[in-house]
Amino acid sequence: MKLTEQDKNFFKETHSKWVNEAGWLANLFVRRASNNLKKDKSIQKAISDADKFTEKSKNKISNLFNGNKEEIKKALPSKDLRKSLGFDF
Repeated sequence: MKLTEQDKNFFKETHSKWVNEAGWLANLFVRRASNNLKKDKSIQKAISDADKFTEKSKNKISNLFNGNKEEIKKALPSKDLRKSLGFDF
């Protein structure tokens, strides 16, 4: 799933608030977790596969409705679902 600038800012705000409240223990946990996640190839592959699947799904839906925004809105009534698939309308 690709993050938008708004998602990044929200994460930074909540993360900073959490780190400030939890202190040194939180810093230790975050440092350890981020190092492990960067090294873990299976997690990187899973994220890559999810991004590819999302892009493929978006293209199939768009082709199915010939890019007609109104028909896509009817087929996917949830705005959150449309946003997660990359339809920004």
